[in-house]
Amino acid sequence: EYIRGKSLHEFSLPLPWRRVLELAIGLARGLGAAHRQGVLHRDIKLANAILDEETGTVKLVDFGLAKLESSAPAPSADAASREPGPGDSGVLHISHPRGGARARPPDASPETGDELSSTAPHELLERLTDSQGRLRNVPSEVSKSDKFVGTPHYMAPELWRSEPATRETDVYALGVLMFILCTGRPPYPAFTPEELSERVQRDDPPQMHELAPAVDERLAAIIEKCMRRRASARYRSGDELREALEAVLVVEQQPQVAAGNPYRGLQAFQAKHRDLFFGRGAEIRAVVNRLRSDSFVLVAGDSGVGKSSLCRAGVAPLVVEGAFEAERRWSWGDMMPGRHPLQSLMSLLSELFGLDEERVLPLVTREPEKLGWLLHQQLGGHEGRLLFVDQLEELVTIADPAEAEIVGKILAQMAAGVPGVRVLASVRGDFLTRTAQVPYLGDELSRAIYLLRPLTDVGVREAIVGPAQARGVRYESEALIEDLVSAGKEGSLPILQFALAELWEVRAKGASVITAAELRRIGGVTGALARHADGLLASLNATQRLAARKLLMRLVTIDDTRASLGADDLEDIHEAAKSALEAMVHGRLLVAREAPAGVVYEIAHEALINGWGTLRHWLDEERELRELRHRLGQAAGEWKRLERPNTALWAEAQVDEADRLERASLRSIEREFLDASVRAVARTRRRRRAIVIAIPTLLALTYGGVRYQSYRDLQRRVDHHVGLAREHQGKAESAQARMQVKRDEAFASFDKAAIEEGEARWTKAIELGLESDAAFASAAREFESALTLDNDREDLRAHLGDALYKRALLAELMHDDRLQRELLERLKLYDRGGVRAAAWAAPATVSFSTSPPGAALTLERYDENGRRVLLLSDPKQLGAAPLNDLELAQGSYRLTASLEGHSPVLYPFVATRSASISISFTLPDASAVPDGFVYVPPGAALFGSADEVMRKTFLDALPQRTITTPAFLIARHETTFAQWIEFLETLPPSTIEEYSPRIDSQGLSQLLERLPDGAWRLTLGRDDRRYVADQGEAIVYPSRAEHKTQRWLEMPATGLTPAEINPFLVWLDRTGRLPGARLCTEVEWERAARGADARIFPHGFTLRPDEGNIDTTYNKDLHAVGADVVGSYPQTNSPFNIEDMVGNAFEWTTSNLTESGYVARGGGFFFNEITARATNRAVVPPNIRDSQLGIRLCAPFDAESSR
Repeated sequence: EYIRGKSLHEFSLPLPWRRVLELAIGLARGLGAAHRQGVLHRDIKLANAILDEETGTVKLVDFGLAKLESSAPAPSADAASREPGPGDSGVLHISHPRGGARARPPDASPETGDELSSTAPHELLERLTDSQGRLRNVPSEVSKSDKFVGTPHYMAPELWRSEPATRETDVYALGVLMFILCTGRPPYPAFTPEELSERVQRDDPPQMHELAPAVDERLAAIIEKCMRRRASARYRSGDELREALEAVLVVEQQPQVAAGNPYRGLQAFQAKHRDLFFGRGAEIRAVVNRLRSDSFVLVAGDSGVGKSSLCRAGVAPLVVEGAFEAERRWSWGDMMPGRHPLQSLMSLLSELFGLDEERVLPLVTREPEKLGWLLHQQLGGHEGRLLFVDQLEELVTIADPAEAEIVGKILAQMAAGVPGVRVLASVRGDFLTRTAQVPYLGDELSRAIYLLRPLTDVGVREAIVGPAQARGVRYESEALIEDLVSAGKEGSLPILQFALAELWEVRAKGASVITAAELRRIGGVTGALARHADGLLASLNATQRLAARKLLMRLVTIDDTRASLGADDLEDIHEAAKSALEAMVHGRLLVAREAPAGVVYEIAHEALINGWGTLRHWLDEERELRELRHRLGQAAGEWKRLERPNTALWAEAQVDEADRLERASLRSIEREFLDASVRAVARTRRRRRAIVIAIPTLLALTYGGVRYQSYRDLQRRVDHHVGLAREHQGKAESAQARMQVKRDEAFASFDKAAIEEGEARWTKAIELGLESDAAFASAAREFESALTLDNDREDLRAHLGDALYKRALLAELMHDDRLQRELLERLKLYDRGGVRAAAWAAPATVSFSTSPPGAALTLERYDENGRRVLLLSDPKQLGAAPLNDLELAQGSYRLTASLEGHSPVLYPFVATRSASISISFTLPDASAVPDGFVYVPPGAALFGSADEVMRKTFLDALPQRTITTPAFLIARHETTFAQWIEFLETLPPSTIEEYSPRIDSQGLSQLLERLPDGAWRLTLGRDDRRYVADQGEAIVYPSRAEHKTQRWLEMPATGLTPAEINPFLVWLDRTGRLPGARLCTEVEWERAARGADARIFPHGFTLRPDEGNIDTTYNKDLHAVGADVVGSYPQTNSPFNIEDMVGNAFEWTTSNLTESGYVARGGGFFFNEITARATNRAVVPPNIRDSQLGIRLCAPFDAESSR
């Protein structure tokens, strides 16, 4: 890029601090972009920062010394976490080439000019190196010119020690740049490079307030943090520095607060409410920053987490104000796809770009790829547009599929990049996978996702207190605020917002205090919404209440999301229904909004669907009818799309089932479709009766000619549909076969660690799977059309049943549970005799044998409870092994084998459809399995994740597949500090400290040390608090409500690298404590955690805070989070009865899939439940030390040879 402007080196210094802040944000933004790509600048200085004279933006230039980050360990293991002091041997002392200091003139001043402001490897190295290019008085192994690089005044202490450059060294340099802009001088004036080297490593930089007292103290603190001598005490990247700087800028802005109730209740915050939208400052800045470089950002999160509000009240106003591309004048518009997303999008494009809908619509339907060029032409170089698509999941929940495909293609084109256009969208997290199946658009989603997490405690507090404070109102007490914060964490954010809006309304008129008594009056947080909604229903008469129920049923989809009703859907409702509709809108249970086709009505927020008990009860009561109505709506929509052919009408069985639906509850198109289907069925019946009655007469009069001709015509039409169906079915089976080949090829690539190749093949397999599914669907439609023409043909009924069955098998293979359930429901209509249902539920045949024989076998089955936790059934005694040809229903099981003198063996397995399974293993002698270890027999398990979106965007997992492992031993829990100390005490005294875990980074510290009397002490904590306990004492977390006291010797030993763990493994092997001791492979670890079924946690599919030590276990309180003793959460033991595989501490595992050879598994106490999934993989460099990263031991084991 050619930039016309001047460098900051040419500015007259110092600058006003606000100007420095603006420049620093721009530079940090550029540095953050480089860091996200793994690039280090290594030469940040005033001369390399250019102010663009056209746009006024500052650019970071001259990446001539840049290099990619390296994951290799630094030369000194703790160099980055050590802060040298006076006289510390870690300070690099540089001598003059002649061995003495240079003489300086008596009137000399410290050097601050060109000599120390130019890049080091050219002039400076001549004075600091000998004739062979080595740094003088420095060991040869650290005097590498690739490391000793930069401009002296901007070089961090570790660079003077010739340690490798890191993100933190770039942050240091940017801190020096800000210091110079604010003060007009460098932080360390020096006469010589030698003197500068000594001062940078030895002395803290001067305090900002001493040299520039006018600089805002928040900016001064940021600059000082950037220049801390200890690298780990600085900001970790350009992005982290940018967030800190932007936080200062946000505080500078003075909001203008709108009048009225400052809380939005169930409504999303709009742009006009931006100054009342609190708690999401960091997230708003993060999304805006993504939009600077990305054309498409998709905000994904749970229902009620605040996605719409973030985009409308947070992001959009900043974009309009010129948050990026200041040379353009930005505006924005929004849409919700609805039932007709193409119409909604055309209306938005017409509004934002001034396009003629009638001219553009044919273009986008025939040649959508030309739309990007047209939009670019409309904007020119000075206009910009932000398109916000709210509730993107409507493309797959309620939208017309044909329109959804066109809209997906248009949005995908915009996402690929149109100058001056940005696309922002929101989607519910639980619909990500289905939304990714929208043609064309799915390819863009994984790169665009921004995961919006629930508000932190601090964020919830801001959302509660901020709006009231903006209106000059406060809460009665801190206890009241804490109660509201707790309720907001435990429940839904919209329900909390609703309660706050109610509180505002019921407070005494003009009062400046909100009281606890007023909260009790509205029924508390959780009761406010239900109380309000039930009260509104109670105000209606009986007829109106019944009408309200029927309307609400129509406003919820089969997926329990919001549906919408337009004017055409409500034209035939009676007066009671109109009154009920008006009352629910007035009472804020429903909203009426303008859409391209007119006013549409929706439930105010999805929180009502689950948070209002009455509605939830109604929905559960009408589950079957809602599913039937959903199928009717899909069929009617398809019939309309195909221009109402008779072949798309329902057959007799489906029409009979539809009699259960109340006609008044149907949309007009659904009524038309049913009426047409009823007429078609009646014609078919009359035709059959007429043929039967007319046969004798026709035979007598025409000798059968007319009947024969009619029969031939009918069969010709039937045969046409059957031919098309078989053609589609052939394509489906061909695509499925090719899909299976691509799946096998992908797995083969993953096996040889060719990840990119494997992912490309896996993507192709998914595409072929979708192609196969579409062809199976087409085949089923054609068979259904043929059956409609000739309902007496049992062979057609059988063909249709087969097509549905095969498609259900494909849905099972592709992990589409919802589609699978829907297909099995449809199959019931065409599976006469239940043959296919029996095949679907066909049991497995299982045989068991053990060595030695005679082991007592006990079988337990895993069943899900209502919370999706897998619980074991009562054990069933099978008898003694061997046992052959036992018939087992499909499902997940655990076998226990016991034999006197032998260690009992647990064997999880899955009985699959019609499978013939042979399970055989050896029981090891009881003495062969060390105490504290579990024997895992050879067997199969699932490895990877079935959730395509999550595995790519968060879990870093491979696609789920079946793997097998040989037998191995695994520790029942992580290695504890007590076990590590036992190893340390065998080492020579001079090396004990080298292998004692110590951490001091990112505000966290941990130190295990031996006291003079031989006892041990553990110190844990953060910058503001320390926990210290000697051997025999406990760590006490005073902020915890429970589990305050922890016996630290029984806590996981953390803060160790594989290089430090290896001598421990050798010691275990050499002393016979654990022959062959090693870290677990990640495949062994995942099998031990998951057993054989598809669970994502060791105990099932969900995780509560009290079931493992994760961030929410202690309410995300920074002074309460920390490690617990091993074995504290037995309710999450794995199928092999192994402890602590979820939360508390990550565990090192080895991997052949990563460059470093290591992956951390299992989650930690400072991370959320997604991180704690057994399918999550955290790729970490081998030199990392972390207080949440521990050890679990494994070893190979041959049970047969151990006997």
